[in-house]
Amino acid sequence: MKAAEGDFENSAALSPKQKCVVRWAELVTKNEAKRDKKCWEEIKTHFSPQEIIELTVVICHFNLMNRLNDTLQLDLETPPPSMRSTTVAPEKLKKYAREVLAR
Repeated sequence: MKAAEGDFENSAALSPKQKCVVRWAELVTKNEAKRDKKCWEEIKTHFSPQEIIELTVVICHFNLMNRLNDTLQLDLETPPPSMRSTTVAPEKLKKYAREVLAR
């Protein structure tokens, strides 16, 4: 499968929306999303502003967890108890989204 081999752009297994998400995740991970106007315009055709924020927060969360686990050489099967769950209150996420969209 081309997507599993890193050639997601030419994979028939992914929809255009899914390919856009993978592109967005790569750009966020590389800290290049703000410079890619084409991907930004494309992602806005698939997701609402709230969904873009939620998607980006999830991507950032997993980037953080990967960097933390790699740096501390943690076993992925047994994360420290204090890191087993991360919960953000919906009210806080909505407030953050409103502040970001107001900029």
